[in-house]
Amino acid sequence: MGKPPEKKFRIGNCEAAVFANDVTVNGESRTTRKVVLQKLYKGKDGDWRTTNSFFRNDIPKAIICLAKSYEYLLSRPGNELDESNGSDGNDQAGWL
Repeated sequence: MGKPPEKKFRIGNCEAAVFANDVTVNGESRTTRKVVLQKLYKGKDGDWRTTNSFFRNDIPKAIICLAKSYEYLLSRPGNELDESNGSDGNDQAGWL
């Protein structure tokens, strides 16, 4: 089983989980973070399941979960480097 999420944000049946991963870049240790968005529902057998498919009314809840995740990511040390595109993070100012 994988490492548990560092933080979860849940609104209704929508959930965003933040996962931290320690990596080495150019000989320097860093923690990168990614967000997994999913919807929880009960299957016909009564067991809880997840999906990445959202109905129209799920979208506002998903947006709030993602916004809270983004705010959390910005509050973490080392957020000045975005791992996906190498930006310096200045494009984040004023978004929230």
